[in-house]
Amino acid sequence: MPAVFKDSVECIEGHNAGMPVKVVFLPYIPGETMLQKKNYCESNLDYIRKMLTYEPRSGSNSYDVVVTNPPSKDAQFGTIYFDPSGWHDMCGHATLFLGSLLVQRNLIETEGKKSVQVHIDAPAGRVDVNVHLKENGDVDHVSLVNVPSFVFSQFKVNVKKHGEINVPVIFGGDFYAIVDLDALGMKYSREILPELMDLSSEILEKLNREKIEHPLEKDLKGVYGVRYHSVVNEEQQRMYGVLFFGTGERVSLDRSPSGTSSSAHLAYLYYIKKNVRMNERVEFLSTIDTRFIAEAKEEVSVGNLKGIVPEISTTDKACFITGFSTYVVDTQDPLEHGFKPIEPF
Repeated sequence: MPAVFKDSVECIEGHNAGMPVKVVFLPYIPGETMLQKKNYCESNLDYIRKMLTYEPRSGSNSYDVVVTNPPSKDAQFGTIYFDPSGWHDMCGHATLFLGSLLVQRNLIETEGKKSVQVHIDAPAGRVDVNVHLKENGDVDHVSLVNVPSFVFSQFKVNVKKHGEINVPVIFGGDFYAIVDLDALGMKYSREILPELMDLSSEILEKLNREKIEHPLEKDLKGVYGVRYHSVVNEEQQRMYGVLFFGTGERVSLDRSPSGTSSSAHLAYLYYIKKNVRMNERVEFLSTIDTRFIAEAKEEVSVGNLKGIVPEISTTDKACFITGFSTYVVDTQDPLEHGFKPIEPF
C-alpha cells in the first residue's frame, strides 16, 4: 500500500553568507499587526516550524521565513521568522535573502532600474531592502535598512570560567548580549567554538531571568542570542561578530555574520566602544569568514533611549538557491513532525 501524507509544506531553499534559509509563501495570515500574525503562527502553524527546522528533516542551523500579507498599506510583504527555538521578530540574513529572491524569481518589477526597494513589515517593525542591480539586470548586492538599534542596558553576569563580566544587551531587531572577547584576553578562532557555546548558554539562561523589553513594544522581549566581538584589523574596522542564538537550553551557531546582531554590534561600537562614527563602514566576519558591511545612517530616539538606524549590506547577491522542496508527514510516521535538533552545530 502506498504511503499517505499530510501537512504538506512547499518552500524555496538557499543560503545567504553560508546560513540556510527556507522561504514559505502564505498569502494570508490573520492579524492586524505583524506581532498578531506571529502570535497566530505560534498558536496555529507551529507544525510548519517543526517540519522545516526539526530533525530528521532539518537540523540545528535551520532558519526560515514566512512571507505573507502586510498590515501596512505601503508595504509589499509581511515577514515572520522561525527556527528550532521558536518564532521570532526579525532576521537580517533571511530578509536580505528574500529581497534578492524576489528579484531573481521575477516577483517584483526591475526592468530599466539600477536598484529596487522592497518595503517589508516585520514583527520588529518596518524595514527596507534595497536590491542593487548590475547592468544586465542580475543582482549585484543587497542592503537592509533595519529597525533602530539601541543599547537597552549593561549587565554584570557571573560566569564559571571568567567570573563577573560586563554584558551589554542591545536591540538590533531582536535583543542580543554582546561579549567582548578582546576584553577577556581572548581572540576568536574556530577552536574556541565549544567554549563559546557553553558560555552562550550560561549567559542566556541568566539574562532571561531579567525583564528585557522594547521601550515602545512590550511584546518585543527577551535575549535571543550572544554575539562575540573580536577585532581582526582595527585600522580597517574589520572584526569577527560570531553569533550563538536560541535559548539557555540549547543554542545554534549562525554561519552568516547575522544582520540583526550586526545591527546590535554596530550600536555597541557606536555607543559603548565609541570608535565608529556616523556613515563609517564596518566589516563583520562570520565564523566561516563570510562578510556583511554595516553603517550607522542616522541617530533617532527610541522612547527615552538614543538609537541609530543601521544599514547592513552584503558583498554578493545574498540569495543562492539550493532547492525547491515539498516537505510532508507520513501518516504512519511515529515521529510525525520531528524532534528538536540534538547536535548544537
